[in-house]
Amino acid sequence: MEIRSVKGSDYYVISPLINEWWGGRQMSDKLPKLFFDHFKNTSFIAEKDGKIVGFLIGFLSQTYPEEAYIHFVGVHPDYRKHGIGKRLYNEFFDIVKKNGRNIVRCVTSPVNKVSIAFHTKMGFEIEKNGDKEMDGVSVYTDYDGPNQDRPPCRKKFGTIGRMKTNIVEISPCSWGHEVDASMVRKSPKDRRTPVAWCTTECRSRVGKHAG
Repeated sequence: MEIRSVKGSDYYVISPLINEWWGGRQMSDKLPKLFFDHFKNTSFIAEKDGKIVGFLIGFLSQTYPEEAYIHFVGVHPDYRKHGIGKRLYNEFFDIVKKNGRNIVRCVTSPVNKVSIAFHTKMGFEIEKNGDKEMDGVSVYTDYDGPNQDRPPCRKKFGTIGRMKTNIVEISPCSWGHEVDASMVRKSPKDRRTPVAWCTTECRSRVGKHAG
């Protein structure tokens, strides 16, 4: 699996596939070619054996200097649940942090529980500042047009990179959650060699004994 930056010609491959990947829904008009021409450094393609199997289109906010935004993400139906979305998001997170941004925003569908669960696992929270609730989820009414309500998702990075405590050396977990000492607990299994575990939903190992 290769992750690379988008190029202008990718539009002509991806655009005809979008409606098919979304089960016949008319989605291709939400991704015009300008994204492939003007956001190459923050948008990515996943390829397997030369075939495009996923993409992420994102950008650094021009209005809010601490923020970045994920506009559109897609994974080929035959390649879902293979970690492709996770790799694309983490690639975007790396670029965001390299550019000094510490907040990533996006929206999803309030009825798409799979998407909401994925974003939660990737460290996003559903913000509570929408103007109404739908299925227990805060949403912006008509965010993407009439009857297109969307929940606002936000991920904020904490301390970036590695750091040390007197117990463990801590680094971001495999799901991209930024971990600080307050989120770490030692493993009860081996008192002689303490390790740290991310205490968000993913429970990933994030550190080792620093001694």
